[in-house]
Order: sequence, then C-alpha cells, then structure tokens
Amino acid sequence: MGLGLEEFYGLTPEEFEVIYRHWREEREERRREEWERARLTCLCILQPYSSEALKARDVMAFPWDEAAAEHEAGLGGEDERQDIEAAKRLYGFR
Repeated sequence: MGLGLEEFYGLTPEEFEVIYRHWREEREERRREEWERARLTCLCILQPYSSEALKARDVMAFPWDEAAAEHEAGLGGEDERQDIEAAKRLYGFR
C-alpha cells in the first residue's frame, strides 16, 4: 500500500516530511532489531564460556544503549533531580 502518483504530487512539504520521518523511523527500528538479534545470538554462544553472568550490553554496545540506560534509571538527568528536590522542599517533604 502506498501513495499513487497523483496523491504524491498533491502532498504539501509538511505532509511529505511527516511521511518521510515515519518511514525513516520504521527503517531504523528494523535495523536495530536485526542488531539486537545478532547480539542475543552472541550472548547465547558466549555465556557457557563465561564464569560470570553476561548481559547483552557486555557482549556488544550500541549507540542506542546509552539512551535506554538513562530511561531505565528513571530520571533523565541532574536538572530533573534538582527539580524534584525543590518540589519536595516546597511541599514540606524534606
């Protein structure tokens, strides 16, 4: 399913931008999934030979791992932590 030629020519630059961005994000997600499968395969191969429990990030590190680690930590950064502490003081929690 796609756009016909007539529909394509009728797109505004903003509409084209949205469609292109969505297409690019889907393509990037598929690429990441392929790399994640490769990393999991390597982890399964290497784990029996390791004396410690390995994590996927120990086997291969990817650029998107850093963003995922920040998300897992719960707080985005120092500014956010300071805002939370200020709110606690304001409302008498500390």
